[in-house]
Amino acid sequence: MRSFALVSLLALAAGCVNEPKTTADKEVFVEPFREPEYELARLGKVVPFPIQSSEQQRAFSLIRALDGDDERLRHTQQVLQETKDDGTEGPPVDPSKLEKPPTSLVFPDRIDVRQASACYVGHCLFFDRAGTALIHHFTLLVVNRERARLSIPVSSFVALGDLRDGNGPAPLALLVAATDRAIKLPAIMEIPPGEQRRAHFFYREKARVSPILSVRWAATVEDGRGGTTKEVAFHGELVRRYMAREAPLSGLEDRVARGMLDLPEPIGTASDWTDPGLSAVPGSSK
Repeated sequence: MRSFALVSLLALAAGCVNEPKTTADKEVFVEPFREPEYELARLGKVVPFPIQSSEQQRAFSLIRALDGDDERLRHTQQVLQETKDDGTEGPPVDPSKLEKPPTSLVFPDRIDVRQASACYVGHCLFFDRAGTALIHHFTLLVVNRERARLSIPVSSFVALGDLRDGNGPAPLALLVAATDRAIKLPAIMEIPPGEQRRAHFFYREKARVSPILSVRWAATVEDGRGGTTKEVAFHGELVRRYMAREAPLSGLEDRVARGMLDLPEPIGTASDWTDPGLSAVPGSSK
């Protein structure tokens, strides 16, 4: 059984869509299969979100397994693989070699059946309530299937924008980092064996939308036998792709959009992370 659902969608020219002009819209950046600059040059515009905008919060932009092969590549190859006339499958198709590579969205709805540890990163962009600043929201979902504790230094998660001035990517300004319960993230995000944790990072971008974003973070796996700990560095690039019209804000997003950043301090128990079932706030994005 697949541990997650991955939908590969061709970013077809569905009509030009302008960047967000009201607080009722969100943009979603996705991971390209080819160089980000190539993807941007090929598409040249933001297109409508391929599923209902109300489903935006379920969609993640990239996945990184702690060990093993590239799951996104493997599952996309399965979607693209052609069946011959005799019923057999043709050779795997490498999406990074295609002139028009597909876009992949990941839906980790069945992480309970995952057998390997992984990190998922979701992204969306929306205006603050005043409509004067853009907010990038990254969701980091970490699934621990190790026999030891997995930890993420919160300071290791960095998002960079593209200045296009020849100096390379520059760090975005962090507004706040929080759990699902709107609790401030501790310095170390710890995930016990067999569990998962979800963290939210909000960044402000004032001047304009960076068409390319870079994200970096690191994980450490303890050695339960007292040996050397294992450290893994992750990174990824995201490009502008989808406009989700009238996508609702979650309760946490709405709070950040209002500038309510004075979050409670964590108490160091699992209750800091327990998802209280936050749902989208009706009308909060209008």
